[in-house]
Amino acid sequence: MKINEEFEKSRNLIFIAIVLIFTMAFYKTAWVAEDAFITFRVINNTLDGLGLVWNSGERVQVYTHPLWFFILLPLTGLFDDPFYVVIFLSYFLLVLTLYFSYRALKNHRWWALFPICSLLWSRSFVDYSSSGLENPLLHLLAVLFFWMWIERKDAGLASLLISLLFLTRPDAVVLFFPAFLFLCFQDRRWGRIFIGLIPIISWVIFSLFYYGSPVPNTALAKVGTGLAVQDRFVQAVYYFQWIYENDKVTLPILILGIISGFLNKRFLAFSLGILLFTAYLFYVGADYMGGRFLSMPTLLAALLFSCVAGRVLVSLLMSYLLLSFNSLMLTVFSPPNFNQAVIENGIADERGFYYQWLGLSPSLRQGGWTLHPWFQAGLVLPGLYTRCAIGMAGFASEKTVRWIDPMALAEPFLARLPAKSKSRIGHHERALPAGYLESMVSGENKIVDKALSDLYADVDMVVRKPLFAKGRFKAVWRLNTGYYKEIFDNFDREAIGLPGVPISDKSPLSCYGVSSGWNYTWQIVGVPATAVSVNR
Repeated sequence: MKINEEFEKSRNLIFIAIVLIFTMAFYKTAWVAEDAFITFRVINNTLDGLGLVWNSGERVQVYTHPLWFFILLPLTGLFDDPFYVVIFLSYFLLVLTLYFSYRALKNHRWWALFPICSLLWSRSFVDYSSSGLENPLLHLLAVLFFWMWIERKDAGLASLLISLLFLTRPDAVVLFFPAFLFLCFQDRRWGRIFIGLIPIISWVIFSLFYYGSPVPNTALAKVGTGLAVQDRFVQAVYYFQWIYENDKVTLPILILGIISGFLNKRFLAFSLGILLFTAYLFYVGADYMGGRFLSMPTLLAALLFSCVAGRVLVSLLMSYLLLSFNSLMLTVFSPPNFNQAVIENGIADERGFYYQWLGLSPSLRQGGWTLHPWFQAGLVLPGLYTRCAIGMAGFASEKTVRWIDPMALAEPFLARLPAKSKSRIGHHERALPAGYLESMVSGENKIVDKALSDLYADVDMVVRKPLFAKGRFKAVWRLNTGYYKEIFDNFDREAIGLPGVPISDKSPLSCYGVSSGWNYTWQIVGVPATAVSVNR
């Protein structure tokens, strides 16, 4: 008994040390991404009684994470500033993730905890343990699913966790689909399984009714681009190349985790899930945020390795980590002046771009985070504006300000048009059809092309008219059943730009044909419409 107590005490001390080191890494790296402010604006509009909307009077789902949104909503209402709310919530979820990782490994030797420490070397995991995005919640749900698998394989509980994963980020389900499928056919209590899936069914029905689409508008904007599968595959290759060059430990952890699952059939479903998720990334072209999509698979891989590997393999991993000590200079020992504003093949070090303005430590030193030029760009008079980076500016602006997003994340009509062929991954710019800006200014349908005009009319009916307006449900049906898939033959997807703004650059990193277009804000005025720069 005394030996067991000493053993447990040693494990507890190791766990406390792990939490303290991760706390240090979190403080050194905590930040908020520009995209998070898109959700923050919807939260503010909801708290102001405008509904779950980005622009007042337009029902558009600009967030992919309804569960994350509804957790942030009351906390922001209570504490006011979503920037600090999301950072401290992320830290709380990190601690819970570490705790349930510890619980999942309670029947293993004390050295089985060390592979969890390897996550300190993973920029994919550390950078996205904050960021303001949904990753911290995904991490916790992933560990809970793994813990459930070890403690008791319950298909009803698994289906509930699948629902929560879906509501946090729909494509996260791909990672756990093989394990969930296995449990379903092993358990076969289909009633319990169905009950667990009710949150998914309920949200899809609500989304279809309220927003007019069963999937987020962001998914339409980023996946429905009209780009060839082979182009997306090449982009995913660039993504993994970026990981190999900038995140030296993440890929080895993933490989070790996959191998571990194949060595122990008990965990085979998780290895298959990681492979399936990797294939999915190649299909969609991965992402522009270096490491973001790999944070959850990396955590799962570390857990797999912890459960399967013996002391010798764990020692080899720790030796490799010691040889990779320099990687800690970007996590645990990340400098307070961290700045890596570099884009390689469309992939960016997102924390490197924003940390100096939107990092926790810099914001505390500077007395706030609102000094970022893009936040200041949102302090404009009421009117109709357009920017290529809408997050911070949209959040800073008054609720009476309306924004047009050429990347179509917040624009339901443009999201249904093909993107320009040379688009940066995750930033798929749309050309503006003739009459589109005039329609947005006047509130009347002035689209010149007849087919595009019909599409605009249906979008207008679905997102701006009352929920039970006559003809709205027919419009919802047309928008979601491929009715308009053949209308783009006469649409010039390369005709990007704004009236009154000279075209000088059509490269993937430009916007509206301007090389530095991401730093500009234009007001759209008059019919015919003109774009007027309002940069300060």
